[in-house]
Amino acid sequence: MSVSLPLVRTVVLGEISLILSRRVAHLTGLFSGTTNLFALIVLALSAFTLSQTAIYFGLYFTYSSLGIATAVIHLASVIAM
Repeated sequence: MSVSLPLVRTVVLGEISLILSRRVAHLTGLFSGTTNLFALIVLALSAFTLSQTAIYFGLYFTYSSLGIATAVIHLASVIAM
């Protein structure tokens, strides 16, 4: 199974930026919009990765579904707050 390294790197960096932005927003309270932005970026990248791997390989990777779940939970919890 061949996986594109730049695609994996993009998804991993998106997840890392989401985690770091949540910590910054929690500590300072100044960047609450930033966490929503990064959640949307992670959601878009993960959905793209999931759809492309399903089309070309006939399967999906767990990090794609985890990214989608994380972004949706974050956006749903922000609305609830």
